[in-house]
Amino acid sequence: MNTKIVSCGEQSCLLVTGRRADANAQVALNGRVVTVEGDRKWRVRVPVDTVRAWSAPFAQAIVVSIAGVSHKAKLPIGMLLGDEHLAMLTVTAK
Repeated sequence: MNTKIVSCGEQSCLLVTGRRADANAQVALNGRVVTVEGDRKWRVRVPVDTVRAWSAPFAQAIVVSIAGVSHKAKLPIGMLLGDEHLAMLTVTAK
């Protein structure tokens, strides 16, 4: 599973992507079933505020379940921290 922050309209969303063996297998994020785009290779965008509501405070990962099998997907660094907890973020180009 991969996660990253993307723009979706006037807000920011978490983009979660992954693969599944069965194109009809149900996908859930932190126990909530979501509607995904794609078949075996899928993706879903969830507003950051929704991810916050579905997650424990200061969570560093979300649980992605595919057909009842759970996997942890790391969240982008500092995503669920309040502004007061993030002292510095360094971004470097590859």
